[in-house]
Amino acid sequence: EVYNKDAIELSKSILQNLGSKCLFYFDPPYFNKSKTLYTNSYTKNDHINVSTFIKQLKCPWIVTYDDVPSIRRLYEPCPYSELLINYSAYKNAVKGKEILFYGNLVMPKNKHTFLARLAGRMTADAFMVLAVFFCMHNILSEIFS
Repeated sequence: EVYNKDAIELSKSILQNLGSKCLFYFDPPYFNKSKTLYTNSYTKNDHINVSTFIKQLKCPWIVTYDDVPSIRRLYEPCPYSELLINYSAYKNAVKGKEILFYGNLVMPKNKHTFLARLAGRMTADAFMVLAVFFCMHNILSEIFS
């Protein structure tokens, strides 16, 4: 389904039906280039409100962003992985630096190496799908073991 709702409103309504056995993946608009990339960009206060909401979640969550100091400060002290991601499938793909924050999530000991290797070989969209799949696999393994 497609909703035309604020991210926090939508998340709250979904949370009522899911309980704690879920994984939330958030991909908010970039912080620095937001106005040039999106029709509806976030203000600084929107980013603050979303980070406050995400950090208080009791269920596992992942959020990806452009890697900038302002975003790092918003998500302190959450664990994170730095990622270099291809923004195109072409040979001369532009590499971008992004950051993946997470909470209430058990990651393997070599998570940084694992995520960095994946990110360097995939487009941004493919990587995000795989990262969510990887985290879901860990959660389901934990639930059903």
